[in-house]
Amino acid sequence: MKSLIVKCNNHLTLNMILGGLVNIGVPKVYLESEIAKTPWPVKLLVKSNSKVQIGTHYFDIEPIGWNEIITFSSMREFWNRLCKSTHPEFLKMGLEVIKTLENGYVSVVKNNETLESLHITIESLISLYLLFLSMQYLEIEVVFTSPVDIDKGKSLIGKLTSYILKRQGSTVGIPISPEEIHPFAAAVLESLSKDFVPVDGRFIIDATAYGSDSIENPTGENTVTLYMGYYTDKTSSVFQKYVQIFRL
Repeated sequence: MKSLIVKCNNHLTLNMILGGLVNIGVPKVYLESEIAKTPWPVKLLVKSNSKVQIGTHYFDIEPIGWNEIITFSSMREFWNRLCKSTHPEFLKMGLEVIKTLENGYVSVVKNNETLESLHITIESLISLYLLFLSMQYLEIEVVFTSPVDIDKGKSLIGKLTSYILKRQGSTVGIPISPEEIHPFAAAVLESLSKDFVPVDGRFIIDATAYGSDSIENPTGENTVTLYMGYYTDKTSSVFQKYVQIFRL
C-alpha cells in the first residue's frame, strides 16, 4: 500500500502538512486549478527557502472573507457545497473529520466558546479539501501517524487536542505539549490514520519531506516530517483492517 506517515516533532497545523506535501511534489498549480473549480477559488500562499538547513515549504491560504458565525452545522453545509460538484468522494471522510472535532468540542468545551476562539475557521475546511487533493494526486492509499506522547493539556485548546487524539500511542522521546497541536489537525490525524505506529522496517520509504509554519527559520520544533512509501507487513492487523480512504 502506498502510504503517508506523518511525524509531529512539536508544533503542528494542517497547513504545515500541506507544506510537506508540496515539498514532496504536489504542484501548486494543480491545487490552484482544482480549487478554482469550487465556489471558493482562494489564493494559495506557498514559499520555500533554499538557504536554510532544513529544506521545507510554507503553506497558507488567503481568508475568504467568511462573515458568518461558524457552527458545526455550517461546517457540514460548507463541506457539502465544497465537494458536491467536483470531488464527492471527499465528502464522507471530511464529515468524519468534522464529527471527530465536534465530539471533542461537546465533551471538553463547557462555556460556549466559539470555534473561532479555538482557532478553527472556515478556511480549515478548504485546507482539508486541499489535503485530499494532494493525497489523491500522490495516489496515497493509507495514512499512518508516528506516535506522539502528550499530556491532558492546560489550556482549552490543549485539552481539546488531547481529547481528540485518543490513539496517539507512546514514544520514548520528549513529550509534546497538546497546546502545540492545532485541534483541527488533531481531528484530521485521528480520523484519517489507520494507526499510530513508528517508522520502522515495515515501511519502505521513497521520499521524506518537511513542512513548516516559518519559512524564515524552520527548526525541528516548528517543522512536520512526512514520509511517503509503502507499508509491507502483510501479517499486521493494521494491514488487514485497511479501508480505502476515498470511497463513494
